[in-house]
Amino acid sequence: MLRSIADTSRVIRLPAHVHSKLGTIRRARQDLEKDLGRPPTDDELSDHLDLPVDKLRLYAGSALNVLSLESPVGSPSSRSLDDRRRALGDVIASHAPTPEEDALSRSFRGEVRAAVEGCLSDRERDVLVLRFGLEDGTPRSVGDTARELGLSRDRVRTVEARALNKLRHPRRNRGLMEYVNGGGGGSGEDRYGQMDDEEVARPAPGPPAAGGAGAVDYVVGSSPESLWSF
Repeated sequence: MLRSIADTSRVIRLPAHVHSKLGTIRRARQDLEKDLGRPPTDDELSDHLDLPVDKLRLYAGSALNVLSLESPVGSPSSRSLDDRRRALGDVIASHAPTPEEDALSRSFRGEVRAAVEGCLSDRERDVLVLRFGLEDGTPRSVGDTARELGLSRDRVRTVEARALNKLRHPRRNRGLMEYVNGGGGGSGEDRYGQMDDEEVARPAPGPPAAGGAGAVDYVVGSSPESLWSF
């Protein structure tokens, strides 16, 4: 009977010896709580059972119950048939990008990659590819970029600032401007919110650059958000 309960009581079946060990751990925890007058720590329970702490935590993790997304959560007494049939998966929000958002992100990275390859040196391209995550969708911090390219952090900031200023030229950023103005680029803050706090774009002091009334040079340390700050 115990074997049948162990085999059918969980969504993911655990071996019989794991069920037995979990019972031993549960009883030891209860005994120690009575003796100590409080719940035992993992170290105390480990010493009592002569079981390594990491293995104890592994057993504890396996004891966590798994809920199926098909589990009913609707009220049986509801008049609405849809409410009675509501499952757990119907009320859990997904944070994964939608297919449309994923396609839009890939398209934007492609636009940026084309602009990068068309007017930058190899070093500038390597820096921006890593900082923006143009190949794998994972932007790197200045420190990570410096380590991957074997450069100093200051050198990465200098190369990045020079590359971004090149991309801000009207003839080179026209495609990106159209993309952003059309609503496709999204917010740089949303896309690159995980970048280092120290990497915030700051307008350089002094009068506008010679490129025209709208031209702005960004100081070393500009974040990737400045790419579409047209």
